[in-house]
Amino acid sequence: MPATLLLADDHPLILNGTKLFLEQLGFHVLDTVHDGQKAYNNILKLNPDIAILDYDMPKLNGLEIAEK
Repeated sequence: MPATLLLADDHPLILNGTKLFLEQLGFHVLDTVHDGQKAYNNILKLNPDIAILDYDMPKLNGLEIAEK
């Protein structure tokens, strides 16, 4: 069973490119989000194996999410 991922980045090109790359490697991307608050909420809701978080996002940054 492939690892499940949640991707968070406020730059659409980076977000979509990373999603496509990881799916080609066999990972299952559960969701992609554009801001930190949505990332935090969806991590709690979807419980991914791995969350890949951009450091500089609106509302919450990646470090703030990781600390929570």
